[in-house]
Amino acid sequence: KKLIKELKDDSVNKDLIFPPQLSEDSYTYLYKEIVKAEANNDIASQKLLNCYFHFGKKLSDRLNYYKNEKKYRDRKAQSKVDKEVKDQLPKEVNDTTRWKQTERAKKIYELFIEIGIDKMERVKSYSALTISKLSWESIDYI
Repeated sequence: KKLIKELKDDSVNKDLIFPPQLSEDSYTYLYKEIVKAEANNDIASQKLLNCYFHFGKKLSDRLNYYKNEKKYRDRKAQSKVDKEVKDQLPKEVNDTTRWKQTERAKKIYELFIEIGIDKMERVKSYSALTISKLSWESIDYI
């Protein structure tokens, strides 16, 4: 459904305008272009992981601040953090989207804080979304 919706959308990402015909069409050239595009995709994927990691770190830091500095109980501290996030994000970000993104950030943060931030650059075949779909039990297992 999402793909169909995107295909019907007339808006164009100006950064992704492709020429109708490549300047060269040998298999070697096309293969090299694929390898280059996949490498760029890996970099973009790792950057997204890094962004989610830092978002998760900020969430964790603020939660710890409210629990340790302000001496709030868990629910009150989490409520304060949730309100901070809601107040700072654009108004058009709905509750469901905000919850999904904060949940992704928490999972990615917890995973890489445990196994090491340096491992993030090793991730090639898993996107931030794929990692965030792991259960908390799977993250604990890893």
